[in-house]
Amino acid sequence: MNCWTIWVERDSGWSGIEIERLLFRYGVRVWGRGFLDDRLFFRVKKRQARWAEYVLLRCAAPIAGAPFDSRNYDYAERHEPGAEPVSRRPRSKSPDLVEQLLAFVR
Repeated sequence: MNCWTIWVERDSGWSGIEIERLLFRYGVRVWGRGFLDDRLFFRVKKRQARWAEYVLLRCAAPIAGAPFDSRNYDYAERHEPGAEPVSRRPRSKSPDLVEQLLAFVR
């Protein structure tokens, strides 16, 4: 499969939709969302997994599963906890159903 599963603790203060909106702002689409026991999970494209993991760590979301790239922990520690990385994309609102359908068709 050409995807990576990211796990986050359910009691971390982060909801699934907050994570999805955060990653969407940085160009990462998620799918295959769910939860198992005390963890949330979702999938991202494997080519975006390193970036998605880095964004989450920079924003202080506790990743609960195996890291895609363990160097991301070191990179994220170089910044203030919770400090979002600079995005090169213009800020847009969170994806609504119409935007998701249009993205799927494209």
